Amino acid sequence: GTYAEYVTVPEDRAASLPESVDFEAAAAAAETVTTGLQALERGGLSLGDVCLVQGATGGVGHATVQLASAAGAFVVGSCSEASTDAARRFGADAVVNYRATDLAEEVRAATGGRPVDVIVETHAATNVDADIEVLSKGGSVVVLGEDDDITIGLPMAGTAKAKQIDVSFLSHMRSTDHHGEALETAARLLADGDVTAEVATTYPLDDAAAAQRHALQSGVVG
Repeated sequence: GTYAEYVTVPEDRAASLPESVDFEAAAAAAETVTTGLQALERGGLSLGDVCLVQGATGGVGHATVQLASAAGAFVVGSCSEASTDAARRFGADAVVNYRATDLAEEVRAATGGRPVDVIVETHAATNVDADIEVLSKGGSVVVLGEDDDITIGLPMAGTAKAKQIDVSFLSHMRSTDHHGEALETAARLLADGDVTAEVATTYPLDDAAAAQRHALQSGVVG
């Protein structure tokens, strides 16, 4: 872990911090922006695609929304009703309530009926059926940080096969390939103002456990 004043890391997994970027933003971006970059790359996002970011105002979500918007995608963000304004501030073109009774219908309404090309998914166990419903043929779902079992029933499994959907799982913590390059990119985006890292609050090192508890709460922005 990195709950220490000093740590040693391999040189190829570190990046220089630009003078214009403070340590708090850099610490947040080191996890959120790099994960968003890897997720969109894994999903094959292209200019003009429709991208659905599930959990659009969380740590990784708010960074991914910004990155997808900067890449020229039409971005739909799902979040709680209370976080709608924040999702739009981060760059979502449309926002849906992830607690909606029919999430797929909400997404279709948000896109004007256009199917989704790439989904960055943080709650796959809950949303997998809706994801399959709204994806385009050949569309991609990139699943992040899911601890619960993901079950696809027979009707949806058939739909997923017919659409030739690609589902992949990304573990940023276990993927160290090109990590230094991702950090360099994140640092540059922060320095240029192309991406911001929303820091909800800060804690001293002695209160690391409280910070973890805060991060696990629902409704935290950033």
